[in-house]
Amino acid sequence: MMVGTSLESLKGTGLFPHQARFVVGFLSAALPSHYLLVAPPGTGQSEMLGVLVSQLIAEHRIERALFLTTRVELQMQSLTVLRRYVEDIPVIEVDAQSYRQLQASVELGVSPWSEPVLAVANIDFTKREHIAESLVEVEWDLIVVHDAQRLVGLRKSLVQRLMDRKAPNRLLLVSGITPGTDAFDFVPDLQIIEWKHDVVDWDGNPLFTTLREQHVITYNRTEEEKALLNDLTEFLRQMSGPGASLQRSLLLRAASSSLYALERSLRRRRNRLAHGMPLDHSAIDEDLLEAASLARVSAEGADLEDASLDLDGGVSPDELGIVESLIEGLDRIPSDTKLQALISLMERLASRDSSSRVCIFASLAATVSYLYSSLKETRPDVYQLAGSMSHEERVWSLHQFAETGGVLIVSSACLTGLDLAEVDIGINYDLPPNPIEMERRWALIARPRRTSPCIMYAFRDGSATIPFEEKALRLSGFSKKR
Repeated sequence: MMVGTSLESLKGTGLFPHQARFVVGFLSAALPSHYLLVAPPGTGQSEMLGVLVSQLIAEHRIERALFLTTRVELQMQSLTVLRRYVEDIPVIEVDAQSYRQLQASVELGVSPWSEPVLAVANIDFTKREHIAESLVEVEWDLIVVHDAQRLVGLRKSLVQRLMDRKAPNRLLLVSGITPGTDAFDFVPDLQIIEWKHDVVDWDGNPLFTTLREQHVITYNRTEEEKALLNDLTEFLRQMSGPGASLQRSLLLRAASSSLYALERSLRRRRNRLAHGMPLDHSAIDEDLLEAASLARVSAEGADLEDASLDLDGGVSPDELGIVESLIEGLDRIPSDTKLQALISLMERLASRDSSSRVCIFASLAATVSYLYSSLKETRPDVYQLAGSMSHEERVWSLHQFAETGGVLIVSSACLTGLDLAEVDIGINYDLPPNPIEMERRWALIARPRRTSPCIMYAFRDGSATIPFEEKALRLSGFSKKR
């Protein structure tokens, strides 16, 4: 480590002590150095990583690094942070187009990774065999894997291959939770560093002191809604064979999110069945796949990495008729009681303080669109943020919300990189499939040094028509009824 890289010298970079200590320790470690950083949402791993990489480059420690992410929005955030801190080495996004350009720019038989580069890629793209083969032949100085708790199946196999073929001098796994003891048994001498929410600033003051208030709003489905959801559950129970577990989970996730999201999923399914098309990934909304990739999406536990290899099969001969009947049943439902519960809550909150800033969280883009259209009728200050929107549309929504306040409706695909410190109230229209995703939502509002209470609401179906919702409520920390 070069003289000058110390805790004191890193104060000016904007890092907090826990981040600076990790950078100093990482730089001073003997090679090879392999770390697992357990960093809960909100503790600032992205900015720390930008400073760490810039220090490694300045000290001529690395010139070729690979950054693997599991989510598109995290890939975009990594690109933004690295480009802000690094000027001397190209920072590139690795996708199909850029990889073809890399191959075309070199002579036949020459590795496209021969020049200094910081390559940022989605791990599900790089696990394609021809991409993976080119990556494992490279002597990477540094490999960083975000969301390491999601390393299962082919994702884990790729990282294992990278370690086996050309072990990097430095490996950094970043996880939101402490994985099981054997999760990374293929990494020798792995050092585990865990950040907590009791971290402090340079003066010793706690960074996270926000009081968290949790409230549960109970609503009861109508008889028409209960009958429809019971019919759906019975239909899903009849599924069997390869891919059936994943299909059940995805449709239950849609039903739990909103009736509109369920209708969209069923209509897509009906159209493919009517044309004799297989129920592969193109039959599923991308945001539903993202929800599944969070790991276990139902009490039964279907996992995208293992189950998505074969989505066809496991359906009854009369499935088209059943799906059409379910769609017709949705059309006959006169009102959405969950939506009405949200509208009633919004009216109560506005009557207490009309200037409160509210953020509504939903897992799926379809639900975001549904809520936006429903609330826009009575509130002009409603904005939406979903993965289906263009970058320009997202920037405009965030700018308007920052300027005017009001209500911001956000899908899970757009959480990374947001700072909602000025939000007064968070509302979970649906619950994410695991506690880490719930903690991500908290972290957007309960920012470092926030002094006012952080209030979060969740909805509970008193009729308990969707099996895993009660469990999701408990796992997310909402155990009280109101």
